[in-house]
Amino acid sequence: GSEMCIRDRLDAMLLPCEPPAEEVGAEGQVLLTRALSRLARQEDVGAAIAWSPDAAGGLRVLAACPAEAAHRIAPGRGLYDAVTALSGPARLGEGDAPPPLGDLAARGVSAVAPIAGLGGRAAAVLLLFAKEPASRAPGTLPSPTPDARTISALPAEGPARPLRPRTLAVLREVASRLGESLSVRLALDRLGRLDAAVRR
Repeated sequence: GSEMCIRDRLDAMLLPCEPPAEEVGAEGQVLLTRALSRLARQEDVGAAIAWSPDAAGGLRVLAACPAEAAHRIAPGRGLYDAVTALSGPARLGEGDAPPPLGDLAARGVSAVAPIAGLGGRAAAVLLLFAKEPASRAPGTLPSPTPDARTISALPAEGPARPLRPRTLAVLREVASRLGESLSVRLALDRLGRLDAAVRR
């Protein structure tokens, strides 16, 4: 009956199992966008990008600053998992990094940071690109608006350039605060779904 249906819904949400992908909603996207804007204001940062899982478990570019930087690197599961496996923000391009992180460094990513979510799973990852050298014209991306067929074939941006220690400190602060805020937002979203399941 209806009571059993409610119990089944509650069991699906509360009993130990492989947790579903937690999609960052509109409010979480606003938080990420503000965080990227702060990072992009650092004088040595050329671009900041956030990747996050969608409801189906795929990956998407959730925010980018500037907006045209969204297509610099297509989100990839191996790249995403390599960043989420880190214990905190990391500088790339120094020493030998494992292949996924080394691939990011080779594409110009200077630093990355996992953003905490619920149940020990990351809610998003941040990628920072150092500002282009003065000798290179600003905003020279392979294509400002590539379509889905060409995103994965974008040429490399060149090896990662180092960021200032102050910028890395700001990244650590932003990642910590963002993780706390997104965890609360995701928990509230989950409670909302739970309440809706009970009311059905």
